[in-house]
Amino acid sequence: KITRRYFESNHHIGHRLVAAIRGFGTLGEDGRTVLEVSTSAHDAAIALAWDSVVEKDDHVYILGDLSISQTGAVGDYVFDWLNKRPGVKHLIFGNHDGTHPAHSKAIKEQQRPIWRETFATMNVFVRIKWEGRTLLLSHFPYEGEGDADGRGVEERFTEYRLKDAGHALLYGHTHDKNTQEGFSELGTPIYHVGLDSHGLRLVPEETIAEWLSRV
Repeated sequence: KITRRYFESNHHIGHRLVAAIRGFGTLGEDGRTVLEVSTSAHDAAIALAWDSVVEKDDHVYILGDLSISQTGAVGDYVFDWLNKRPGVKHLIFGNHDGTHPAHSKAIKEQQRPIWRETFATMNVFVRIKWEGRTLLLSHFPYEGEGDADGRGVEERFTEYRLKDAGHALLYGHTHDKNTQEGFSELGTPIYHVGLDSHGLRLVPEETIAEWLSRV
């Protein structure tokens, strides 16, 4: 059997604001106040998109931001949701993950058994050799925050971003619905695998291969 690889980011499981922004609720005039929301419908939609394509031996690379929290009752729910999904899971830490070094208790969080029970590997970033090329996987793009809500956001977490040395990059972080492939300020090919820009669907390796063949 041939196994396949999938790539995605920005689950935000159980996250009220993100679920509402994605159309599973209603926001106030300020665009940030959640008036009503169904996080269960949001999470179910992502689960359906995952379960419909991933088989148990496939590999899924999650480029960060599992949820707003991974502790307490919320954490129990998130890990239960993840462990119900098929596939071998690999995590690249995002800024909303307690395991990311941006958090003061990241090392302690990484030592909790539930993480190793859920993920085959966990890293700040990953380097893959793809048909002779170097492909990097990071939660963050080389620069920028995207323009998810039309207002623009000051660039954050610059100390945790990879240096742009000309290697093609898969990233998450931004919630821009309209951006998939593009180029960094130095002209390096970059590809956004966040759920928002792919209709909550995972990105199959065939899509990445086709993109790399053109850039």
